[in-house]
Amino acid sequence: VLDAINQLDTKTVERGGTDISSAIRSAELALGKSEGFYRALVLMTDGEDLEEDAVAAAKEAASYGIRIFTVGIGTKEGSTIPLESDRPALLQDRNGQTVRSRLDDGRLKEIASQTGGFYIHLENGSMAQLISKGLRKLSEGKIDERSLRVPIERYRWPLTFGLLLLLISAALKPPRLNSTV
Repeated sequence: VLDAINQLDTKTVERGGTDISSAIRSAELALGKSEGFYRALVLMTDGEDLEEDAVAAAKEAASYGIRIFTVGIGTKEGSTIPLESDRPALLQDRNGQTVRSRLDDGRLKEIASQTGGFYIHLENGSMAQLISKGLRKLSEGKIDERSLRVPIERYRWPLTFGLLLLLISAALKPPRLNSTV
């Protein structure tokens, strides 16, 4: 995970913008769709979704037992996005307007609540809270959901039958006679 995070770059994605539903569906593929296992997706984003179907994707992920924990990055007021170049420049849309990225914490809260996860805003201590209150508790589950395996011991019948045959064998065997020649 750390290697993947270190390799992230703004040039990794071909087109600008956020497609949260695509990220959720990619996580479904990576985590598998088998029910009953506790798996988690930590989604770190500003919450602006250009495709607008992230909540539906979250509902689908929840049906496969995937919990989504959302981490909001940014502010509601938003900020501009600087571009890497020789001179300072800001990202602009097709119309030449400067793009402002704003935090949509409402959408992030809704995505998390659909899957049994929770939302936190990125600040000091928030990652520790995510780990302690979210990720570590995945394996606990609810007591009703835990399965208890009780072995059914069936060794008694074959053992009893074997002992019975041994007794019958001993009873039917003719006695040995000691003969001396």
